Amino acid sequence: MPRKPEVFVRELSMSEGQRLTRTSKDPIKLRRATIVIASAQGHEAPDIARMFATTEGSVRKVIHEFHDQWFGGLDPKCQQRASGEHHANHA
Repeated sequence: MPRKPEVFVRELSMSEGQRLTRTSKDPIKLRRATIVIASAQGHEAPDIARMFATTEGSVRKVIHEFHDQWFGGLDPKCQQRASGEHHANHA
């Protein structure tokens, strides 16, 4: 089966990177933020999945949710937000 194309987080600003590193004491949000940081550093989804003992699909999902929902995508409870909210509120 052919390998899926890689997906990466867009380049993060310095303030975004700082915000990600201090995002929350919530372990789920912190884990998701760390996945985003690893992607921003150029690590591919399969490598990140191995680092976090999760699936490549889970890593890709976190990356896509961050793209679609900005920091709201780190909260697994907010996955129902409309796509493009980041662009409307944070562009």
